[in-house]
Amino acid sequence: MKVKRYVASDIQEAMARVKAELGEDAVILHVRQVKEGGVLGFFARTKTEVTAALEDKKPTVQVAAPLPPLTFSEPKPNPEDEMRELRRVLGQVSRQLKDMGNGAEPTGKLAWLRAELLDKELDDKLVKNLLTSIEESIPSESSQDEVREQLGQSLLGLMPEPAPITLAKEGPLIVALVGPTGVGKTTTVAKLAANFALVDKHKVALVTADTYRVAAVDQLRTFAEIIRVPIEVAVSPSAIQQAIARHQDKEIILIDTAGRSPNNRIHMSELRAFLDKAQPDRVILTLSATTRGKDLLDLVQKFDLPSIDSLIFTKIDETTTLGGIFNLVNFCKKPLAYLTNGQNVPDDIALANSDYIVQRFLGREV
Repeated sequence: MKVKRYVASDIQEAMARVKAELGEDAVILHVRQVKEGGVLGFFARTKTEVTAALEDKKPTVQVAAPLPPLTFSEPKPNPEDEMRELRRVLGQVSRQLKDMGNGAEPTGKLAWLRAELLDKELDDKLVKNLLTSIEESIPSESSQDEVREQLGQSLLGLMPEPAPITLAKEGPLIVALVGPTGVGKTTTVAKLAANFALVDKHKVALVTADTYRVAAVDQLRTFAEIIRVPIEVAVSPSAIQQAIARHQDKEIILIDTAGRSPNNRIHMSELRAFLDKAQPDRVILTLSATTRGKDLLDLVQKFDLPSIDSLIFTKIDETTTLGGIFNLVNFCKKPLAYLTNGQNVPDDIALANSDYIVQRFLGREV
């Protein structure tokens, strides 16, 4: 095992050096404050010492596979690729037949755009509204580039103003993150805590109600130790109320709830019991951008829409289309708070930016 000690001016610089030298697989063994420099014990500077380790990987011996024989025949098609293409074609035919049944023209000057938007998983009704808006806004002889520019403006018009967390009240602001399993909620809580504590210098406390997964508690406790903020583990609704009461001197209390299946009534009832006791100022629904559009709509409905004030989308870097975000925002009219695009803490999180989402949706480099 390779063990190295890093001394830096702050935790962010130290973690950056660990990541640069040891990579993503490094394990943090110890974090502490140390004094360096000065004369006779005076004027010493406080620095952060991080001890990290990287497990040695045993080299693997690979046996070279024999080269395939030369052939002049056409390569055999991949059955999975053929099936995907077949499904795509059948989907287009089905949509055209549906339009014909509704009295709509299956072809037209914007038929190419309609096909693109449906392929990007935008909802049928939303696509129809967008095309109508574009036709009313620009001349019929407009180029495809002009049409796309107008599409971008129409998409921007769908997005509410972003709603990041702001500390504008007396006493601690209580923020609870809720959402289904596997969306990266615990990592997102850690990112928010690190940014509020280390970057913005606010007094932060963490409360985890995710006692169903031992790994989740351990993960958040490790993050809390690194950034030096207190953490409470609430095993019941009454415990979460007591935990919040113990941290009334903090500026923000972040609550990590257990990932819940919206199809399980017992799980959803337990979640509501925790929220009833916590009485959070904000409840943010955390969702993955990789979730299919119809599933996103189902999730936001079953997670008790009236109690949700904003949304966080994770795994932006793991999807090729953001159509589901527009479908959801158009349906529930809730603003976005943050976007995440990786596992690095405190990095890989940003304030929701409508223009960024639109440009990504249009396939442009941002």
